Amino acid sequence: MSVPKTNPVQEIHAPAFRLLEGRGTASESSFASLRAWILLFGSFSFAGGHGVFLFAALTRLERLPAATELGGPLETAVQLWFMAGIPLAILAVPLRGRFLRLTGRAGWTLATAASTLTLAAFAIYLNAIVSA
Repeated sequence: MSVPKTNPVQEIHAPAFRLLEGRGTASESSFASLRAWILLFGSFSFAGGHGVFLFAALTRLERLPAATELGGPLETAVQLWFMAGIPLAILAVPLRGRFLRLTGRAGWTLATAASTLTLAAFAIYLNAIVSA
């Protein structure tokens, strides 16, 4: 038996992983845009996860609380952001390809805005809980 000889000069390429049969590799132009999408999706998921919690908590009550019981307009906006995070996180997945085709600056601007809104919403929410 003989061992097949290989050419030492032959270039070795990393395999292209395909998620679906017949599809090419992901269309991201750089890992920076992928990182921006991960930040965007994580921010939406973080807000949406708490939105699911709030939705479940509010719908289990015998009666829905009045707007004055939920807080002022700022607290209402925070709760709306948490509820909006649910569909936004779901929509971020199929729209990933379009997001990755954005310029780096536009992608990072959207991701940073979502992250900042989510962090500010949690700060306001926790402040309302502590002061209640």
